[in-house]
Amino acid sequence: AGTRAALLLLVERLEHEPREKLLLDLLPRLQAMTGHKAGRHAAAWRRYAQDLPADWKAKAPAGDPYAEPPELEEASRVNTAGLPTHSDRIVYLMDFSGSIWNERAGGKTRKELLDPIFDRTLDALAPTTRFNLGPYTGEVKPWQDGLVDADARKVQDAHRFLDDIKITGPGDFYHAVQWAKGDGEIDTICVLTDGAPSGGRRWDMQAMVDLLLEENRLRPIRYDVVLVDASKGLTRHWQRLATETGGTVQSVRFEGQ
Repeated sequence: AGTRAALLLLVERLEHEPREKLLLDLLPRLQAMTGHKAGRHAAAWRRYAQDLPADWKAKAPAGDPYAEPPELEEASRVNTAGLPTHSDRIVYLMDFSGSIWNERAGGKTRKELLDPIFDRTLDALAPTTRFNLGPYTGEVKPWQDGLVDADARKVQDAHRFLDDIKITGPGDFYHAVQWAKGDGEIDTICVLTDGAPSGGRRWDMQAMVDLLLEENRLRPIRYDVVLVDASKGLTRHWQRLATETGGTVQSVRFEGQ
């Protein structure tokens, strides 16, 4: 609505919203509406909103919070903290097409180099997070039928699952996304890939991003993307998918290792 009353309602929601993904959506909307850069502190937003005139109008529509694309995050953050977890209802899609099994200069495969990142990701999950793993090639090899709580038993089981996985083949990203969205609980998909869909009917990244963004109008999904040794040409398509859904893109490079 872009009115002062609407702004105050959003500020009230900021104070009480329990879901991480919705908070991540809400804050940039407040900032886009006002140009004010306060963080998550509802009291600061309330003071700001209460000082506005009664006929105040927003600078930008509340539904258009992502006007400025985030910068590509470098590998160091991923290597330190694991894959991003910006939600408590998340599916991790992991591209296990042939390139993940290629040996690098140091004699290790990309899978072996990624294993510590997978481990840190699982160990960092909050117990209140509900998650699933979807390694994929032409088909998805799901860990669970749906989201499960990140309790200690499930996290250890997820470690074993990723340690033991041996699938390979062309990677059908679009099919993997449709599998993930079959779980009505999820609001975020985090994908780890080399950036090049190599299997399935849909492989053109520009066309695929167009289609996924169109689907997002009916069911909003945040896409967080971690690219492994991806080319600049492919990166720009993944950047668009993430940016226009409120997500992030991070880059991991193992070339030369």
